[in-house]
Amino acid sequence: MKSGTLRKTVILFVWALIIFFSVYYIYANCLRYFVFTPKSYHFDFFWSRKYCVFTHVLSGMIATIVSPFQYWPVIRKRYFALHKLFGKTYVYAIIVSSVTSFYLCATTPENIWYAAGLGGFTAAWLVTALAGMYNALSGKVEAHKEWMLRSFVVTIGFSLSRLLEDIVVNASLEVNRVERLTVLAWVSWILPLAITELFIIQRRKNKQKSLSVRFVVAENNRTSMSVTTLQNSTYAKKAGISAAMKSEI
Repeated sequence: MKSGTLRKTVILFVWALIIFFSVYYIYANCLRYFVFTPKSYHFDFFWSRKYCVFTHVLSGMIATIVSPFQYWPVIRKRYFALHKLFGKTYVYAIIVSSVTSFYLCATTPENIWYAAGLGGFTAAWLVTALAGMYNALSGKVEAHKEWMLRSFVVTIGFSLSRLLEDIVVNASLEVNRVERLTVLAWVSWILPLAITELFIIQRRKNKQKSLSVRFVVAENNRTSMSVTTLQNSTYAKKAGISAAMKSEI
């Protein structure tokens, strides 16, 4: 398989996973909150905070649905105004969802370490999105892309954490459920962000290496052109001297 074909296959596979995580997250964890009953809101756990929960879920859904379109090259290159509109919608949705999430973390009946983990999750989500918007408004395109990549990873991290919660937390294991929830609240955003950071650092190195190679090639071409020009000039001078000597004879 050619490298180009392999790369496309990997990209399609990754996007298929992302779409799967997002659809699962919305179907299994979000739609129930559109039915305002104590059962839908886990009775006492969320019912007293139902309006805050609904606002958090709705804005989070919007951010999750909009985010993949920001990486669609057709929209980004041909419909830049739509790209900007989606970007603003994405960031504003994250702001609303983050504010409500901080309130939910502060009022959760779970242990403080679980609340702190979700608070860190939310802070990472908010900071990366705001940093991405700030760099876009400042015209720093590369920095904007890097921060939005981090933000996108955190956004998908919410979907992934819900899937892992259903698989790991609800499984019959010896470890206490609350302890599993607490670990998951931290791992779900720290590990993906760490991997993303390594990817960004490596991509910077590759770009720097590519620029260095281009610079060396350009310098070699320029030197080669200079040598050729000098040789032609020398040859022309010799030809002129020879012609002059012949005319004198």
